Amino acid sequence: MNKCKNCGQQFTPIDRRLLLSGNYEVIFCSSCQIGFTCMQPEQEIKREHSGRELYNLNSRLDTYFGRKIEFHRRYEQCLTMLQAHGPIASVLDIGCNIGYWLHFLRKKGITDTIGIEINDQCRKFGREIFGLEIHKSIGDFSRTFDLISFNDVLEHLDDPILFLTQTFSLAHSGTIYFIQLPNYQSNMAKRLGKNWPWWSVPDHLWHFNPHSITKLLEKAGLVVVELKTCDAMYDLIEYILPQWIRPFMRPLSYIHRTSGYINRGSNKGGLIQVLAKRK
Repeated sequence: MNKCKNCGQQFTPIDRRLLLSGNYEVIFCSSCQIGFTCMQPEQEIKREHSGRELYNLNSRLDTYFGRKIEFHRRYEQCLTMLQAHGPIASVLDIGCNIGYWLHFLRKKGITDTIGIEINDQCRKFGREIFGLEIHKSIGDFSRTFDLISFNDVLEHLDDPILFLTQTFSLAHSGTIYFIQLPNYQSNMAKRLGKNWPWWSVPDHLWHFNPHSITKLLEKAGLVVVELKTCDAMYDLIEYILPQWIRPFMRPLSYIHRTSGYINRGSNKGGLIQVLAKRK
């Protein structure tokens, strides 16, 4: 890789490079500030295997149901944020996993929902247990939606710009895009350095901060209408605090799970949440 896949600028020795465990290298473009995971052929093969292990059905069930109250409160906050920009009657969730977000929306009265999930086990669970309509590809239907959501998805894609543009046929003039992804410029990432868990290489191919995700969306033909960052109390306790003190602080995590995301006034939270529309 000799130039930025996002803005096209040639990489030079001044562009920051981060070497992570497993000999994975992340290059950051000094122009648009986006980061790329660079991999050798054998690392590409390892990525395929690690992805299947990370996102198997049992691990997803443990995550969603083990932190059920926390996720419900997070979703309440996200829905409030979205509805401030207009009514939502139909939703397409891309990378929906077991469909927990769509299941929540249905309980809130938004019943016109469709999910996209490539993992066969997770897709089957969402269909059979939650009764959701979940497809394997966006090419399986033709219609438009009020909301198209990407929860922790873009960082995994080979070409997020191309994929975003492929969804435009599913959007009408007022469609809102909701995008959530990790923020490598967060206080947590700065504190933990190479040990920040959301580098998540080789699974994450792209690494964003508020500036770089804005630039990528603009190149794809979207304009940001709202952007904020936030943290989860669980993450702060499990990753920031020294290991010896975590058992004593975990009760605080359970108490604060009812608060969902802890919103921050700056762009230094661990997660970026973006609302965007077609230009």
